[in-house]
Amino acid sequence: MNPDSNDSPKHHKILTAWAERYSSSGDTVSAKLPAAVVLCGRLSPFVAQQLRGNQAFFEDYFSTYSISQPPPLEELRQEYSTRLASQTNLNAAKSILRQWRNRVMTIIAMQRLCDFTPIEQEMHSLSVLADQLISAAYQWSYQQMVGQWGQPLAKDKTPMHLLILAMGKYGGYELNFSSDVDLIFFYHCDGVTQGSGRTLEHQTFFTRLGQMLIALLADVTGDGQVFRVDMRLRPYGDSGPLAMSFDAAEDYYQEQGREWERFAMIKARPITGTEQERAAFYGMIAPFVYRRYIDFGVLESIRAMKKMIQSEVRRRSLQDNIKLGSGGIREAEFIVQSLQLIRGGRVPELRERSFFSALRALTAQGVIKADIAATVGREYRFLRQVEHIMQALRDEQTQTLPDAPELQALLAAILGLESYQECLSQLDASRQIIHHEFIQAFRLERDEATNLEHDHLPLSGLEEDDLAAFFPDWSSATIAELMRLIKTFTGSNAFQKLSDTGRNRLNAFFPKLMQSLIQSRDPVVTLERILGLLRSINRRTAYLVLLEENPPILEHLVKLCDQSAWVSERLAEHPILLDELLYPNALYTPLTDTELADELRVQLLRIEPDDEEQQQEQLRIFKQTHELRVAAAVLNQTINVRKASRYLSQIASAIVAAVLNFSWQKLCERYGPPHLEADPNSVCPGFAIVGYGKFGGEELGFGSDLDVVFLYQAEAEALTAGERPISNAQFFTRLAQRIISSLNMRTLSGVLYEVDTRLRPSGNSGLLVSHIDAFQDYQKNEAWTWEHQALTRARVVAGDQTIADWFGQLRCS
Repeated sequence: MNPDSNDSPKHHKILTAWAERYSSSGDTVSAKLPAAVVLCGRLSPFVAQQLRGNQAFFEDYFSTYSISQPPPLEELRQEYSTRLASQTNLNAAKSILRQWRNRVMTIIAMQRLCDFTPIEQEMHSLSVLADQLISAAYQWSYQQMVGQWGQPLAKDKTPMHLLILAMGKYGGYELNFSSDVDLIFFYHCDGVTQGSGRTLEHQTFFTRLGQMLIALLADVTGDGQVFRVDMRLRPYGDSGPLAMSFDAAEDYYQEQGREWERFAMIKARPITGTEQERAAFYGMIAPFVYRRYIDFGVLESIRAMKKMIQSEVRRRSLQDNIKLGSGGIREAEFIVQSLQLIRGGRVPELRERSFFSALRALTAQGVIKADIAATVGREYRFLRQVEHIMQALRDEQTQTLPDAPELQALLAAILGLESYQECLSQLDASRQIIHHEFIQAFRLERDEATNLEHDHLPLSGLEEDDLAAFFPDWSSATIAELMRLIKTFTGSNAFQKLSDTGRNRLNAFFPKLMQSLIQSRDPVVTLERILGLLRSINRRTAYLVLLEENPPILEHLVKLCDQSAWVSERLAEHPILLDELLYPNALYTPLTDTELADELRVQLLRIEPDDEEQQQEQLRIFKQTHELRVAAAVLNQTINVRKASRYLSQIASAIVAAVLNFSWQKLCERYGPPHLEADPNSVCPGFAIVGYGKFGGEELGFGSDLDVVFLYQAEAEALTAGERPISNAQFFTRLAQRIISSLNMRTLSGVLYEVDTRLRPSGNSGLLVSHIDAFQDYQKNEAWTWEHQALTRARVVAGDQTIADWFGQLRCS
């Protein structure tokens, strides 16, 4: 195709007007390039940077291809793959991959800015480019590893490869413009590499291969990076092995696979591996993902995930986030994937990875009405288009609408709209439609029996006689006390500063609240506690709506506040806990230790690995949520105090294990992993945390501190395997210090736990972390009788299972 220098963007006049007013970023772009290309350089700093840095390439490219023409991905793949294969230097390989990526991404970005390409085609092109880059990087890494360590062979003696799974949007060929890539690494079977020189066990070979591949893709150089790589979806998450054999993976998914992992595997797509390896993977994973029946557990898990999404939207104020906010991209995808998961076992036609393909299949099978599918698809398409525009401007991973007026105007201009307000109106309409369908999906039945008769009982202007007339069974003293509380509340600054919307919602809610007090043991005490909660949420519209529109919440709120000041105080301090009242079955049934660990892992997967502040916040929300469940179950007499203590101890164990995992990852990034003889695939190998006292005996109460001792099993003076090595002893000491700091840290949401380490050998004068040999010697030769007694209640709560087994034997001896 001959290039057309007059190939104009779809909204050329609007874009040119914006560039004349705001932009100078493309002024130094080569004048030899087509006018539309130069204009794109003025719109996008990323495009301008690439055009200036690769001037000869783009002048040559646009002498052959038009800006409106999709990039010739296969031709470019052949060129850059050949160049890559000729390199043996790691840094040179990184440079070629980044140059390849940046040049093609620039072309795709310009097509988005000019609105030349349908969003489905653009997502597919981005995903194909990712396949090409990752496959090329893998082939290069594989050849380096085979040359050094020999060839891994399958049982039939054929060469064996790493099976790389593309997950999430990438797996569905729906990658966004500046996305990270979610990957999982599997290999066919264990064994030893075959060669004339040094050899490695397959597990070690493929782990090192995976590490090399990640470095090729994710290391930041002067040319940027190819992709951020996220490996947290693999079995056991960050604490699991980087690469896992098919047999080990099959055991994991059959015995420990969670419902959320079934969701994740819907879009799983192999991008490397032989046909036999891919077939073996599908045979292993299909029965796990798609069941031949609809079971209650699936529906409950879907409802729990739906609840988690709704809670996160309220808690994090995500209204400007078009992916995570109400009615955003995530909610649309949840609708489709939920229906696939439920019905895909019996209807194989629904087993599509792509959102649009799955939506068409659901329509064809009569699962979704055609008009609803068309509407959801149209609005989802628009949201993805907006997402790609925002990311193409600076090659940034963002789904948050811009604050700067010039960027708001640019977003509207690229969409062909006259103003940003018009853009917002269209976005709001799209999100309202998607959110409506999200709410309707698997909607829980409302309790219609809670219709109230006193909707005309006002909060403002209420008099004692009005209250007495509506509640004749209450004594005059009770009425007087209730009126005192109400007048104090309506006269407070918090109430006076309410917006009209907030006041209207409180007025709508108040009659229902008063009616519900009839069931309380002491309406005065209960109202006082609930008004304290209302003061804490009166400026948070989302929570007022939650109380107004969900009668079940009010029922359980009154019941719990009537019984416990502790519960009412927790709810006032942390209104996000109100969400728990929506689901009474879960509220009064605390989770088991396995379920706790799994739920926490799912919640933490939603957070970027380097966002430590958000991780700390999520840990505190997790603790508060599950402590509320335990308290509610005790008040409801679902469990006794002994079981409550055990549940509180399990909550602490799950949190301590998560903090250990975070801390381990951070120290390994800084210093490299410790030098160990222990199994490298175990959880945090060579280190364990022992719970003592009430923690060890599973007798924690609300507000208990944690008595812990830290143990390690490694050569103390051996060095870690990083660029800034330290001794094993230093590594484990800093690990313990980081764990204590995380647990003791005070944030806006409070402290996780106070940590006490005085029960370690020699108390405060002893080492913070003890080698297991030194610990054993101390127990046998120096420990006091009370220390032996303390040991009988101790248990390993997190860390290496090998040390846990050793510790169990020591206790018995």
